[in-house]
Amino acid sequence: MKLSDYLKRLSTAERKRFAEALGTSPVYLSQLAHHHRKAGPDLALRIERATARVVCRHELRPDLHPPEECPLLCGHLPVSR
Repeated sequence: MKLSDYLKRLSTAERKRFAEALGTSPVYLSQLAHHHRKAGPDLALRIERATARVVCRHELRPDLHPPEECPLLCGHLPVSR
């Protein structure tokens, strides 16, 4: 799932608590979700863990985490080539 879709499911208060648990702000998460900023490697992993792998690290940092990792980590189907 994309971070933007995940955040849409949360209320304003839930987004704030989610951001605080990650050590960031709701504004920064919104910037990540809309690809205006790029999550650092550590934050990408924290988001993946905090969402119980609903949001995969590959969605946040495909440059660091290739799609081949997703089936093992997040349960996504591999991309056909």
